[in-house]
Amino acid sequence: MTVRQAVNNLVNDGYLVRRRGKGTFVAAKKIEQPLKGLTSFSEDMRARGMEPDTVVLGFETQRNWPNGSLLRKGTPFTKFAVSA
Repeated sequence: MTVRQAVNNLVNDGYLVRRRGKGTFVAAKKIEQPLKGLTSFSEDMRARGMEPDTVVLGFETQRNWPNGSLLRKGTPFTKFAVSA
């Protein structure tokens, strides 16, 4: 087997990625999830030994929603900025 064939095999197996005009690079690690059933993001992270959380960075109550909203004009709403 030649080096070219070996690299092609790695590309086909998803370990390498070719970018035209740039070169061949190691592919990003893929997270595999079996299709046995649907689970939430939190369940997935706990199964991987991580603890999910959310941090509220700030919030404000406003009366006017941007155009195209389903809310009636003047209906109050709270806008949150969160970091997961």
